[in-house]
Amino acid sequence: MDRLLSLEIFTAVAKAGSFTAVAETFAITPAMVGKHIKQLEAQVGATLIRRSTRKQSLTEIGEDYLQGCQKILTEFAVLEQKTAVLKNAPTGILRINAPTTFGSLMLSPLICDFLDLHAQLQIELVLSDQMVDVLHDGFDAVFRIGELEDAPYIGRKICDYDLVYCASPAYLNNHGVPTSLQSLEQHQCLSFVYKGKPSTLVTELATDAFDKDHSRFRSNNGVALKQAALKGWGILLQPRVLVENELLQGSLIELLSDYAPAPRPVHLLYASREHQSLKLKLFIDYICATYRYE
Repeated sequence: MDRLLSLEIFTAVAKAGSFTAVAETFAITPAMVGKHIKQLEAQVGATLIRRSTRKQSLTEIGEDYLQGCQKILTEFAVLEQKTAVLKNAPTGILRINAPTTFGSLMLSPLICDFLDLHAQLQIELVLSDQMVDVLHDGFDAVFRIGELEDAPYIGRKICDYDLVYCASPAYLNNHGVPTSLQSLEQHQCLSFVYKGKPSTLVTELATDAFDKDHSRFRSNNGVALKQAALKGWGILLQPRVLVENELLQGSLIELLSDYAPAPRPVHLLYASREHQSLKLKLFIDYICATYRYE
């Protein structure tokens, strides 16, 4: 087995306390995680991890071993970075997380342009509207929409995210044009939800029109809601980037522009500037330069 990989897996188990969670991160089975740990224990000649049905914890020897592993992995990461700098080319994989609509429409084209510049680099873009842990979910960088809370990571604002109310001409002909946020409660509104709950954007609106008690059609996907709006099924509140072509074509009509929610900031989040890999530094610089926000 790869000794360095075993050290990485052991360190991850020590942090997560779970073979299953680490197996998902490394795309292997929990049994294979166990084999890596057993190999290290055989080489050390001592038990490193106490195993139970619910959680794993380190023995005293395991605690000491963990400190040594962390030092080795840090030194190896620094060595990799120095080697990449000497070669003047970033290598390896960057794992990026982003919200679904922003990531697919705004970020994905930029990633393609970035990869064109760096032939030895790979990027895995994971799209999800679920809040991820910047420090512990295995991503090199995370894009997040909305205001940030105090946290032990770095957040750089890259742009603002505009949202618009809109509906199809057919819907407006049949149901009339709303003139205020309050009048939306007399209309069919298409609500964005996640795990059955309204998004934070919906809960911050000065109207209940988009909550689950008023909305007959709800989804956790903006494209699905846009299709419903195009079918004349209601009023939509979604990012402008998702509907800009339909607005230009006239298949959707912008509404209540004076009452649109304030633009929401988009931040690029990452763990630390210390021991930052060349590939991540180049990616951060590229994104910030592209948006020219900082």
